[in-house]
Amino acid sequence: MIGPIGFAIKNLRHKRFHAFLAFLGLTICVASSTFLPLLGQSLGLKFFFESYARMTFGFSHVLFTYLLVACLFCFLIGIVSTSYLASSMLDERMRDIGVIKASGCPTNRLFTYFMTEIAVVILSSCLIGTFASVLLYRAWSGRPLVRLNPLDLSLSPVEILIIISVPIAFFLTSYFVGSRHAEKAIQMSAVEAISSQLSSLNLKRIGEPILIKRFGWIIKLADRNVWRDKGFMHTIACLSVCIFLTTSIFIGGFVSADTTRSYLERATPRQVLIIGEREICDQYVQLAESFSTVNMVPSFDYLSKRYVINPLLAGRLREIPGVEKVDTRLITMTTVKGGVEAHVSEGQLYGTLDLGSSESLIIGIDPSHKIGEWMTTNGFLEENSQNTAIAGDSHLADIVHPSLKFCKVEIFGKMYDVAGICVDSLNQGRFLFIPLKSMQEMLGDHGCNIILVKVNNDEATVSKVKKMAQECGLVVTNYDKILDTNLAFLDHVWSYVLVLPAFTLVSTSVIFFSYLAASNSRRFKDYIILRAIGAENHSILRLLLCEASLTLVTCVMFALPASLFFCTFLLIRDAKILFDRLLLSTILSPSLLFGACIANSVLYSKRVKLAELKDVGL
Repeated sequence: MIGPIGFAIKNLRHKRFHAFLAFLGLTICVASSTFLPLLGQSLGLKFFFESYARMTFGFSHVLFTYLLVACLFCFLIGIVSTSYLASSMLDERMRDIGVIKASGCPTNRLFTYFMTEIAVVILSSCLIGTFASVLLYRAWSGRPLVRLNPLDLSLSPVEILIIISVPIAFFLTSYFVGSRHAEKAIQMSAVEAISSQLSSLNLKRIGEPILIKRFGWIIKLADRNVWRDKGFMHTIACLSVCIFLTTSIFIGGFVSADTTRSYLERATPRQVLIIGEREICDQYVQLAESFSTVNMVPSFDYLSKRYVINPLLAGRLREIPGVEKVDTRLITMTTVKGGVEAHVSEGQLYGTLDLGSSESLIIGIDPSHKIGEWMTTNGFLEENSQNTAIAGDSHLADIVHPSLKFCKVEIFGKMYDVAGICVDSLNQGRFLFIPLKSMQEMLGDHGCNIILVKVNNDEATVSKVKKMAQECGLVVTNYDKILDTNLAFLDHVWSYVLVLPAFTLVSTSVIFFSYLAASNSRRFKDYIILRAIGAENHSILRLLLCEASLTLVTCVMFALPASLFFCTFLLIRDAKILFDRLLLSTILSPSLLFGACIANSVLYSKRVKLAELKDVGL
C-alpha cells in the first residue's frame, strides 16, 4: 500500500474540484481572519495617535471596545469556519472511508491516511492564507511590497503576534476537529459509510418528470434534500454563528457611531445660544471645540468681575415667547483633588486613598433649569443636593475611582461626593458639575458668567434674545456650529473604523460560498443522477439555488434578530441607530450572502453539466 503522503496527494488529485474548493475556502478563512485583526489594530493605533488626545474617555472607550469586540468576532468566525470546512471534507470522503475499510485496511492506518490528507490541505491553506493576508495588509497600509521577505517584514511586535498566533490557532483547532470527526467516521461500519451519501436521494419518485419540471416541486425537492441532509443542522449551527458574528460587527459599527453622536447631541442639543461677555464666550467656545481641534485652550481669568452677568437677565429671557429653557452657569478652572474616604466593606476596613490631583473645569449649574440630557452612570444632580458632584468621563481613574463608592473630590477646600460620571465634550471631558448655589456660596458671588438659552426654530425668538443680550453689552454665539464641528470630527474617526465591518461582510460572503460548496459536495452525486434521468441544467440550477436560499433564510431568521438584540442591548449603553442605517444593515448583509448563493449555484450547475454518470462511482 502507498504511504500516507502518497495517498493524500493521489486522493486530492482524484477529488480535484471538491478538494480545490475546500482548500480555497480554508485559505480565504485564514487570510480574512488574519487580515481583519491586523486591520483592527492598525485602525486602533491610527486613532490613538491622531485623535485620542482630543476625545474624551467615554468616546474612546466606545471606539476601542468596538474594535476589540470586532477583532474577537473576526477570529471566532475564522475558527468556526475552518473547523466546519475541515469536518465537511471528511463528510465528503465517507464513501471512500467505507470502501477502503471494506478492503481490509487497518483502522489506525485508515485514520493516518485521511488525517494526513486533512493536514496537508489545512497546513497549505494556513501558509498561503497567512502570506496573502500579509500582502493585503501591507498593500492597505501603503508599505512597499517589494521589501517583503522573511528577514524584513517591517511589522510591529503586535502584528507579528497576530500573524503567527492566528494561523497556528486555526491549524490546531481544525486538526483537532478533523481528528475527532475522523474517529467517529472510521468507527462506522463499511455499509453505513458507503450508504451515508445516498440518504438524501428520493429513489421512489426519482423518475417522475413533474418532479423536476415544475417550480413548485423544485422547492419541495430542495426542502426535502436540505432537511434530510445529516450534516444540515451542523451547517445551520455553524453558519448561523458566523452570520450572527458578522452582522453584529456590521450593525455594531453603525450602532456605536450613532450612539456616540447621540452622546454629543444630548449633552448640548441644537437651537442653543451662548450668552456672555465676548472674551469668556470665546473661551467657552474653545472649551467646547477642544474635542475636535488640536489647539490648546489658553489660561483665562474666569472669575473676573467684568464677566459676571446680572441675575435678572435670566428671568427676562424666560419671559420671551419661544424660549424653552434658560441655563445659568458659573464656570472656572482650578486644581481638584480626588480620593476615596476610609470605609468598611464586607467586614474589612479600608483606609483613605489619595487619587491625586488634576486641573478641571468647574461648572456650577442649576439642576432645575439645565439644558442637556447627558449620558450618565447614576443620573444627574438633584435640586436639593448641595454636596454632590458629577464628574466628566475623562476624570475616570484620574481623580475619580471607577467604582464611585466613597469617592470624593475637593474643590476650593470643600469636599463633594461624586455621584456619577457624565459624557460631554467640554474641556475634553475634564470637568465637574456642581450645584450653582453651592459654588456661588464658596466664591461669594451670586451671579453667573455664562447663560445657555434653548429656543425654538422661530427666527423672531432668536432676534429678541440677541437684542436683549446686546442691551446688556453681551454677545450671542450659536452652539449649532460647535456641535456640527464636533460631529464632523466624530464622523471622520468612525469613517476609518467602519472599514473593518465592510471588509468583514465581504469576507463572510466568500466564506458562505465555501459553506455552500462543502454542503453541495456531499450531495454532488445526487445532482448527477438527476441530470442522468432527464433533468435539464436550468432545473438543477433552480434546485441548487432553492437549497442555498433555504439554508440562508433559515440561518438569517436566527442570526439577524440575535445580532440586533446584541448590538442594541448588550454592546453599548443607551444604544441608538438611525433608521436608514438599520435598514441598510438588515438589507445589505442578506443581499451579499444571497449573491454568494447565486454564485455557488451557477458554479455547481455548470460542474454538474460537465460531469458524467460514471463520476457517481457506485
